[in-house]
Amino acid sequence: MRIKRDESRFTNSEILQVSANWQKIALDNNATFKLEKIARSTRTMFEVAANQKPKNDLYWNLMCHELTFPYKSGRITIVAKETAFPRLTYKFNHNSQFQLNIWKEDYLDTIMKYFGQKEISLGIKEFDSRFFIRTNDEIKARLLLNSQIQDYLMKFDITIFKIEDSTLEIGGLIDELNTQCIQEFINIAKLVVDSVSKK
Repeated sequence: MRIKRDESRFTNSEILQVSANWQKIALDNNATFKLEKIARSTRTMFEVAANQKPKNDLYWNLMCHELTFPYKSGRITIVAKETAFPRLTYKFNHNSQFQLNIWKEDYLDTIMKYFGQKEISLGIKEFDSRFFIRTNDEIKARLLLNSQIQDYLMKFDITIFKIEDSTLEIGGLIDELNTQCIQEFINIAKLVVDSVSKK
């Protein structure tokens, strides 16, 4: 039976493997690695506010992994919390008005399209039916969303894929027990940065 740690996505043995994997990825990518332990307690917020300590108060730590490394003229930062899926950000060094938001299409999006919500279609039925794509530059978005990036979005459970205010943000369900999947997450971000950075 697989018993997860309190508030965690992982078991005790899995979190040790996940931490080792993020450290290996940091080493392989010449990244700075930071491991933060976030203390948790069984005390309620009322007990904390009243500074009361019950007899059976339990404490434990939740892990937060952060990697930062240079890429092109910016820095890639990945934050992977034990309680939330990994999120990667990259701030472009140039100001750009380009915006792109991609998310899983749901029933509400279908209704919004009926009432005029605009999205772009790539002409690939499986991709178009699964994702809602909104952008202010359709030509640039189509160039960016090549087959390799489409395959990645289809393969992984991506919850965030956006470019706004000259910042790329990607997040989703990545198999953190598999270093190859983590590296693929980073490589796709690099492809996006390369494509957006082209003059």
